[in-house]
Amino acid sequence: MGLARLALTLGSHSNSALCSSPLEELIRDYVSFAYIDKRAKNATLLSTTAGELENRYLELCKDPEAFTRLCSAHVGLRQGMDRDELLKWQYDKVDTNTNKFPDTVLRFAGDGSFGDGALLELKEAAKGSVASFNSTPPVSTKPIGLLGTKKIRLACFRYDLVGSTESEYFSEERLVYYLLRSWSGNANRFLLGLIPGSIFNPHSDVESMKLLLGELLGEAGIKALSADSQAVIDKIAILGRDGISKTRKIEGAKVSMRLRIMTEAKVKLDDLGCEHGFSFLIDSREAGCDNVRDLATLISNENLVATVNGDSIDIGDGTKSVRFKVSIKNIEWMKRTFFVLQKQS
Repeated sequence: MGLARLALTLGSHSNSALCSSPLEELIRDYVSFAYIDKRAKNATLLSTTAGELENRYLELCKDPEAFTRLCSAHVGLRQGMDRDELLKWQYDKVDTNTNKFPDTVLRFAGDGSFGDGALLELKEAAKGSVASFNSTPPVSTKPIGLLGTKKIRLACFRYDLVGSTESEYFSEERLVYYLLRSWSGNANRFLLGLIPGSIFNPHSDVESMKLLLGELLGEAGIKALSADSQAVIDKIAILGRDGISKTRKIEGAKVSMRLRIMTEAKVKLDDLGCEHGFSFLIDSREAGCDNVRDLATLISNENLVATVNGDSIDIGDGTKSVRFKVSIKNIEWMKRTFFVLQKQS
């Protein structure tokens, strides 16, 4: 399940809802979430999501041989489970209040749709800035296997059923997206954007950490890094933010210390081409599109109808349709081009 359908879900809301409703409520109609953190979790969403899981489960049960093979990969899965049992099996003692990235994970369908199984984080700010990335630095992609807790990985693996039995399920890179709102609650100024992580930071976690450590050594007067110094940086960078930030005992002292790494966005939504209302940004390199018609074809691959009308695209699913004005934004600091889809009233 991809990102164009999520954009359609968001764009179907009124501007009043997009301005003030909790972000987790705005995404609830999307349904197919492989993982839902406590922030986005409620009884209605869980029941609907479990219903989608139940429908796929019942279809799989019709082929006993294939279902038996699936059970060998998914411990605890068996014939005759009802919706509540499936939900308990999926989250198997999972504390969904992990406070770990991401807030939600879209279902991985393996259908080649843009953003299939993407990782989604929700953030909002009362003023024009983008909220701090406290939980994890923004990146363009991240595999399920490198998410910060086994609990999230397990929930995704079980929800995706057949898709998760693919050999590269845990190692394949997933797109990272952020649902960001600035001027939250201000009807005249709010901006809501479904934004790719690549627009903030084109580097990987490890590469970002290497650059940070190199700058730190430079400030300490070590300008020209020796091979040994670079080797040390490489080793520390692999620890990642969580590894570096662990609390550690200080020998010979009755205190412990930890290094805390914070990440703040140095750009605002309107700097990215977002306008008042809802915007959906797509990295042309990630999408493999050079023009609007290619973009429409990409969106239609998600079993959606995408019709180009001049400088706009109408996106629909048979029950609802939203018109987006399309513009192209060149991001100078990244040397990349982004499509900006702005919801039209």
